[in-house]
Amino acid sequence: KNALLEIELQKKYKAAALIDKLTGLGSRYAYNTAKEQLALTDDLMVIIADINRLKYINDTYGHDIGDRAIVECGQMMRMAFGSFGDVYRYGGDEFYVFAHCKEEDVKEAIKSLDSLSEKPFYLDFKLSMSVGYASVSSFPNESLGVIIRKADRFMYENKMKYYKCNCLQSRFE
Repeated sequence: KNALLEIELQKKYKAAALIDKLTGLGSRYAYNTAKEQLALTDDLMVIIADINRLKYINDTYGHDIGDRAIVECGQMMRMAFGSFGDVYRYGGDEFYVFAHCKEEDVKEAIKSLDSLSEKPFYLDFKLSMSVGYASVSSFPNESLGVIIRKADRFMYENKMKYYKCNCLQSRFE
């Protein structure tokens, strides 16, 4: 009887570990599990998004509002990309998606994400995210790790453009 209880508890703990407690999205554990099982098909896109100015939000409005920003951005990510694949909160303010779609679909989803961020989040502050992506078809002979790094680099390039276009000194402002 104790062995059955132990098995049931393990199942519950594993299921709980798959969900990020703050956002309800897939957790980092779920991301790593999915990554291990992923087949490198031509339509696979890796999408990485990061919240712009989260440090500013935390420092100016407090960490409770920062947590609300993470939750809101997670919902925006699910709305924009959820039809293409699972959305994971990798950590902090970084989100990952493994999507099976075309590059045009990702570009449309990014436009959708941008339009979702048009409404004021807190007082007059508007949330925004920087997004990068890479596809297996663009890097056919590369490993998943390399494709993820390419998407991450593209996301940081977009983040730097955001800070430059908004006349902000650094990504920490």
